[in-house]
Amino acid sequence: VEVGVRYKKQAWSWSVTGFLLLMDNEIAYDPLLFLNRNLNETRRLGVDTEVAWAHKGYGASTRWSFIDARFTGGDYEDNKVPLVPWGHGVCAAWVDLSKNVRLTGTYTFVSEQYRGGDDANADRKMESYGLLGLRLNAAVSRRVDLIVSVDNLADERYAPTVYGNAFYPGSGRTFRAGMDIEL
Repeated sequence: VEVGVRYKKQAWSWSVTGFLLLMDNEIAYDPLLFLNRNLNETRRLGVDTEVAWAHKGYGASTRWSFIDARFTGGDYEDNKVPLVPWGHGVCAAWVDLSKNVRLTGTYTFVSEQYRGGDDANADRKMESYGLLGLRLNAAVSRRVDLIVSVDNLADERYAPTVYGNAFYPGSGRTFRAGMDIEL
């Protein structure tokens, strides 16, 4: 179930969406058995928010999700579902360097969360982390954009997934280049 509202007036826009997701037999990896298994019933109650402001030549936005994900049955009833952060957000600011070139800076935050397989919520939580990024878009024509970006600009060391003591490291500083063609 999802209910939301959006608003836009001149340079400002915002949205808020609340949601409830009830799941049964969600699949999760079990690090003790080395295989996937079905979880007991889970519930995700949350809100997605966004605020943006755009002026001629520059602007900013922020999007955040807040989630309370819990088991609703079985031995771990009321415990938090592992690998679901309580908060995730992206803040961005952009400036047009010329008529056809835009530079965007981003900051992405992911909150702490329980490690995979920790249905009892007994182990140390995974640490929260934040990543910086830059992106340059250059319009070559009405239908073609060139894109160059750097993700994890500060080369932050982080682990988006952890099972027990097994860390799956996140990507280091990553450079990308591409082309967006509208047909």
